[in-house]
Amino acid sequence: MSYDRQVINQKYTSNQGSLVLSPGLKECAMNFYRNPGSPVLSVLYTNCVFDGANTYWSAKFNLEYSQVFEGCKFIGGSVGIIDICRGGNIQFKNCNFESGSRTNQVRIRGGAKNITFEDCNFKSSSISVINPVFTFGGWSLFDFFDRPFCRNIKIENCNFVKSFFKGLTIYSEKINIKNSGIGWFGLPMWLVNFYWKIKRRTLKDQTVPSSMANVYQEEL
Repeated sequence: MSYDRQVINQKYTSNQGSLVLSPGLKECAMNFYRNPGSPVLSVLYTNCVFDGANTYWSAKFNLEYSQVFEGCKFIGGSVGIIDICRGGNIQFKNCNFESGSRTNQVRIRGGAKNITFEDCNFKSSSISVINPVFTFGGWSLFDFFDRPFCRNIKIENCNFVKSFFKGLTIYSEKINIKNSGIGWFGLPMWLVNFYWKIKRRTLKDQTVPSSMANVYQEEL
């Protein structure tokens, strides 16, 4: 497979992250963000390190597509390791994930699709697939409207070490797990729909920015 760009042996720290509200504190070591409607550039990252130890996350993805990581290392921050919101066609092969937090670890939400973890190692970490988004102890702007569900999440030949919650979803879709020694907890679809119906009724008068409310063709 050919790529538009290849990145080899690079280390990303808080210097490449995005600013958050707290002065001087970075949100992540690397922020993968693509403007809707802009061309998709396929990128292969090989033997790269994403060190988010001094941030919230090692990497965040928003509307990003066609990113492949081979032999990379992701070191989580105070909130989690990686956060994939929207976007898709993201692959992790022979990667190592290390957690620095007991909260969110690998989080997939906002209708993200075609996410693959193959031959990866997870140390003290877990994966949460959230449909379409679910927040413990709070709400998100995504809660106000219908979004596509997360789809085609694959975990194959992966190793989980010292993980308590190894899988969590609130959608009845069965996640594709092979040879990884973990189970998956799912809720019935009718219960998920009931939850969102009640929640959106209580938040119906809220104003949602158009950038959040739009569902682009590529997300379907």
